[in-house]
Amino acid sequence: MPPFDEEATIVSLVAAGFDHLSQALERGEDLSDALVTAGQSASRAGVRRALVGGRTLIVDGVKRDLAAAGFYWQTVGDDRVCSWCAMLSSRGAVFKQDSWDSDPRPDGRRKVSAHDDCRCHVAPVWNPSQELPDGVLDLSADWDDVRATGPGNGWSGHESIKAWRRFWEALQRGEDRDSALAHAADGRRDGNWARRSGS
Repeated sequence: MPPFDEEATIVSLVAAGFDHLSQALERGEDLSDALVTAGQSASRAGVRRALVGGRTLIVDGVKRDLAAAGFYWQTVGDDRVCSWCAMLSSRGAVFKQDSWDSDPRPDGRRKVSAHDDCRCHVAPVWNPSQELPDGVLDLSADWDDVRATGPGNGWSGHESIKAWRRFWEALQRGEDRDSALAHAADGRRDGNWARRSGS
């Protein structure tokens, strides 16, 4: 198990708390309210830091285990799952020769990491024909359908990620799948993507 990085954890909690506190005070929030929400922000950062070791252990173990084929991202499957984690899960099995090392992560590092308050995790794949959970397969089918809503041959690159976010956020608002796919197709519905792409 990787050693727990106490210093990095303290830095994350303090940075998250003070960042939220300063933003709240700049907006004119009451100090007592701002302190409560700053504490909640620090707590969410703590969840992220606490799970780093387990996620890293699984991925490193898969890379070293000759019997393991790869891994997949497993969301917790509730309505708090963000579009980023749902998109990672939609990739299905990721094999050793096609690892996530090239994926940009929310914190800018190229390692297994997640956003604050993320409760999702990686799970091992023992052989290429292993059946993945239904939730992962459903998300993979959703990803294909979202990409197909783009012009011509469909969305690609960063545009496909933005389309996925539009789709996912529509679902989180309670819209049905057809309506969410219509949002994915409409590039004018990006809303706050630029501000929130680091979530």
